[in-house]
Formats: sequence, C-alpha cells, structure tokens
Amino acid sequence: MTIIDIGHFLRNSKEALENLLFNMANSLTSRSLVFQMINGQTLNKKSFCFLKIPNEGLKLFIKVMTEVNVTIIFFAQARELSKVKSTTVQLPQTLFGHNLRSMLVDQFNLLAIGNTFILAVNENYISDSSQITLKEKDIVAVIPPISGG
Repeated sequence: MTIIDIGHFLRNSKEALENLLFNMANSLTSRSLVFQMINGQTLNKKSFCFLKIPNEGLKLFIKVMTEVNVTIIFFAQARELSKVKSTTVQLPQTLFGHNLRSMLVDQFNLLAIGNTFILAVNENYISDSSQITLKEKDIVAVIPPISGG
C-alpha cells in the first residue's frame, strides 16, 4: 500500500488537487483508489466523483490498495436476495468488516438483511470493526440471521 501526503496542495491550489485526484481515480484499473481523510471518512473511486475538497486545511491521504479475487458464498435468504449461490469478485486486499458489509449490500441487493447477516472469511467469523486482510481465492460467506423455534 502506498500512502502519499498531499495536504500541502490544499493551501496552494484546491482545483489542481481535485483534478489530480480525479485523474488518478480514472486511470486505475486493477487497483482500488481509496481516499481517507483525517476524520476517518473513506471514499472509494466511485464515490470520489462527488468529493469536493474543503477550503480549510484538511489533511488528505491517498491509499492505493491492491485488489484480490475472492469467492462470495451466499446462504439461505442471502442467496434468495442476491439470486446467486456464489460468485467471484475483486475486493480491496485490506478493509474493515463494515466496509465489506456495505459493498455486499450494495452490489448484491442485501438491504433487507443488511445489518443482520453474519460474515465469515475462510470459516472465521468477522465483526464490523475487524480489519480484514484478504488473499487471492479467500472465501467470504454471507450468512443470514438464524431463527427457529
């Protein structure tokens, strides 16, 4: 992962910084560009198009993260909602559980169970606050809440 501190641009040329970041975001193909501001907000390449740099001296970092191919397996209601049993997707190599959850909810129509399904990576349960480091061919399981009587 490469981290570049570009905070000095904010005092000099806000427009030049916005153009630089926009061009970088559009030029990456097999990598994921993630913008992380000092307040912890993270924006991916897709959401960056709507990012406006504030005038105050906000420190901004660019992280270029390698993506890996992982298999997503859906169980029960998650399978019904996503309409697939399993699929292979590219995900950032390093992310948090809540980021993975959000990506899966958005990409596979899981809003109905978005806050309640369980995630497991290679049969190890993960929490939303867990930092995850994925490897090629890892398996992510989406397990809906289990109920019974």
